[in-house]
Amino acid sequence: MSKEITYSIVIPVYNSSGSLQELADRTVAALHGLSCEIVFIDDGSRDGSWQVISRLKMQYPDVIKAIKLQKNYGQHAALLCAFSYARGNYIITIDDDLQYAPEDIMTLINKQAETAAQVVYAILIDRQHPKIRAVGTRLVQTNNKIITSTDIKGSSFRLISREIIDKIVTNHRNNFLFLDEVLLWYTTTFAYVDVKHYPRKHGKTGYTLGKLVKMYFSMITNYSAFPLRAMVNLGFIFSLLFFIIGLRFIYIKMARGIPIIGWTSIIVTILFSTSVIMLCLGVLGIYLFKMFQAQQNKPLYTIKQVL
Repeated sequence: MSKEITYSIVIPVYNSSGSLQELADRTVAALHGLSCEIVFIDDGSRDGSWQVISRLKMQYPDVIKAIKLQKNYGQHAALLCAFSYARGNYIITIDDDLQYAPEDIMTLINKQAETAAQVVYAILIDRQHPKIRAVGTRLVQTNNKIITSTDIKGSSFRLISREIIDKIVTNHRNNFLFLDEVLLWYTTTFAYVDVKHYPRKHGKTGYTLGKLVKMYFSMITNYSAFPLRAMVNLGFIFSLLFFIIGLRFIYIKMARGIPIIGWTSIIVTILFSTSVIMLCLGVLGIYLFKMFQAQQNKPLYTIKQVL
């Protein structure tokens, strides 16, 4: 019979071979004496990260669990996969780049014990993210306010209770997952702790501008009716505007007897209204495509190897 695990440290890995040894050593030392495991999940790295993880598994065979995905599926899909293998009563997610100190894991654990919160977020002091990543973070936070009308501040360094993890693993098998949004579906008991954010020691962030923009629009179309509401509001505004313009032309024609001329203005109006219609049809097309993908039961990830 396997022993009960209290804490599972889940670390998604993408091209971070240079930081993994130090990360593992410091995490094991920080949690010495606790019943814990470390789950590394390699999200399609191409820099030898899996080889480093394999060596770490041999170094810490009773502590480390290793999963390799077939290709790069994104951090949140990788986390969902790791949650299926994590056995702890509490799951703690932390990045692979050492910008969060493994020693601060105990800060999250202590905060949970103090507050009994189901989710504990680390709030970063003096963020060290590149400018592109910082802009992406602000976009995500703004998007959360639009979707949920809440001002939840989070990070990828978080503690989540087993109860919440089980619900996420059971209920979320669609083709997109944004963990921080889904957490709001299952709990309102959040706690926060301040932690220092350190400069990145090795490599560069995997979040490019293109990936951040893609994630942002996926969040909007998967978790919000905001684009559809915007289309309705836009349609109402333009209908009212064109109705007023039409009344004005009728008044000019009938009351003053002035002929209505000006093909340029008519063509501009037609082209503008057509472009708005095409934009709205594009938004509807995105929603329909996502419904089609959901019907296909496309997997969020495919596992290549487990150690």
